Amino acid sequence: MDRSSYSRSRRIPAVVQVNREIGRSVTGGLTNYKEKMPLQWGPTGYDRETGWVPGFQFDVADMFDLYEIDHVFLAAHFGLGDGTVGYNGSTWNRLGEIAPYKTSSHRFTTDTRIEIGKGLPVTDRFMITPTIVGGYWSWNRDVQGSDNVRSSGEAYGGFKAGITVRLDYAVTDAFVLRGRLGWTELLGSRMDATGTNGTFHLRPRPEWTAALDFDYRISHSIHFIAGVQYVYYSFGRSQSIFQLSGANAGLFLMEPSSWTSGVTMHSGLAYAF
Repeated sequence: MDRSSYSRSRRIPAVVQVNREIGRSVTGGLTNYKEKMPLQWGPTGYDRETGWVPGFQFDVADMFDLYEIDHVFLAAHFGLGDGTVGYNGSTWNRLGEIAPYKTSSHRFTTDTRIEIGKGLPVTDRFMITPTIVGGYWSWNRDVQGSDNVRSSGEAYGGFKAGITVRLDYAVTDAFVLRGRLGWTELLGSRMDATGTNGTFHLRPRPEWTAALDFDYRISHSIHFIAGVQYVYYSFGRSQSIFQLSGANAGLFLMEPSSWTSGVTMHSGLAYAF
């Protein structure tokens, strides 16, 4: 591992420096989740969750030379969201009666990713960095009940693997615009629901992301970072599981297909090394 090409002169190109930082940001995310019921019952055919969720994210990245390979890129990301959103769905009973139901839902999410890639300088001010991505995600939802409807909880989780292309353009030596386009496949996705028997395994589907950030150097080591990200992903319908006990004993249950889109904004500080 070699950093000598930069350390002797102390002049690190801005598009390299932004990839050698440890950053912490606060986040605010607008999420829109839609779950398609296996049958359509007029206006109650979909369950929806929509709302703003606060959180934070932590990022660390390094770019270095490794033997004869220059601009090797390593990065890790952890994001967390925790808040309450609105629920607009439906309820049903064993007689098959369906009714609209509106309430709130607690949403807790985590997103953990690691990346490895190589920076490809186009000019001194523009760099393209393709990477391979792997990670793990989780989502816990708790839909609040009422006098006639029980509360319900679901825990989702799974792995992701794919590719990302990072684009860094230095407008000045202190101000860098950063773009990111990504595709990952959601693998091994599962859901466990309170009061049910068995784990629902969701069919794999892709996740698409697009982000635009900026990095402004306040001092040699302190940078202000901010940006916005759009994400879209879906889950395929699970298998049916026969319920041996509980309130749904004697029934086959399944987790239907769903779609989620969201916009997350972040701002914070980074330490450049």
